[in-house]
Formats: sequence, structure tokens, C-alpha cells
Amino acid sequence: MTTERVKLAEKLARIMATVKPLPKEGSNPQYKFVTVGQMLDLLRPEMAKAGIAILPKVLSVEYVDAGQTQGGAHKTACHMLAEFTLTDGAESLTVVSAGEAIDSGDKAATKAFTAAQKQALSKLFMISADEDNDNDAADEQRTAPVARQAAPRASGPSQYGICPIHKVAFFKTAAMRSPAHRADDAPKGWCNAQDRATSAPQEDADYDAWVQEQAEKAP
Repeated sequence: MTTERVKLAEKLARIMATVKPLPKEGSNPQYKFVTVGQMLDLLRPEMAKAGIAILPKVLSVEYVDAGQTQGGAHKTACHMLAEFTLTDGAESLTVVSAGEAIDSGDKAATKAFTAAQKQALSKLFMISADEDNDNDAADEQRTAPVARQAAPRASGPSQYGICPIHKVAFFKTAAMRSPAHRADDAPKGWCNAQDRATSAPQEDADYDAWVQEQAEKAP
């Protein structure tokens, strides 16, 4: 007795049927999100069981100057087009996805690839979050660059104190782990440096130089 071969499309549909909404385990000061790692952990055993492999391929990469942080660090935007081929050895299906990310170090390409991978998996297997909202379009890697304004000087007292580096009031919402404020020269655009230097120069000229110096020292 011969067993009829299951087509690749049917295998993928069976995997899709096992997918449940995922909790948002990733977070930043603005929102929570589903990570690409959660998607991979969900799909990996089902893909292996069905005998399906995913073969990634970068089709194109473009780097664009994205300016500088307030601390003077150079920012690079990476635009990437990636191809993901799903195959069971007999048939194959190709998905093309785009990713974009900005980084002041050497991780722009890695972040852009992760963004492309997340979009490909989420759309192919229709993966959703258990508390879905418009913020799911964003990740720890942005799919589009977001311009940030320089943090304004503090004009009054704050329940959480004043940042000694930027002289801006800290604030905290229910979604934030600790008090913080926006700052271009801080990691991921947010500063929670309450435990850094305790005094800043009061004169604008000295203050601007001091901010840059502290930003360069910051981890």
C-alpha cells in the first residue's frame, strides 16, 4: 500500500492550524510586542515535524546616513530585502519580505534582517498577538525610521526628579519599568540615568559640552 504524499501547501496549512495568539513578551518604554524569537520557538518543532526547512537569502541591502545622536554617534539606516524559501525537498515556496532598522553601532543589518524575518513569518502563518493593536507594526527594530526631537529643558519639579545629564524631568507611565525621558543620545532613545552624575553646569555653553561628555561615558 502506497501513502499519498502530502503537498507542501497542506503541510503549511496544518502548521497554521496549530498557531495560537502569542503573548507580548518583548517590551520597551513605549509598548509591548511579540518577538521574532517567540515565533521561531512556536514554529520550529512543527516545521521539523513536517520536514520543512526555511532557507534565508538576502536579496539587497542599502545603507543610508541617518545623522547623529546628540552625543555625536553616527547613525546608519539599513534597508534590506530578504527571501525565505520553504521546502520539504519536493516542493518549495518563496516569500519575499522587507526590513528596515537604524542603529548607531554595527547592528543595523542584523536588526533589519530580523524585522524582515518577523514580517515574513507573521504574515505567512497569520501569527497574531493575544492583545493585538496598532503598535504591532513596530518592533525592537523599527520598520520605518522615527524622527525624535531633542529633549526640552526641565521647567519645573518632577515626582521622579530631574535628569542630571539632560536637565529634563523623568516621568513614568504604567507601561514603563522605571522613570525615564526621551533623549537622542541615550540607548533606544530613552534615558533613565537617575544614578549618573548628580550635578550639571548651569551655563548653556558648558552644559552642552557636558552633555556630550556624559553621553560618551554612558554604557
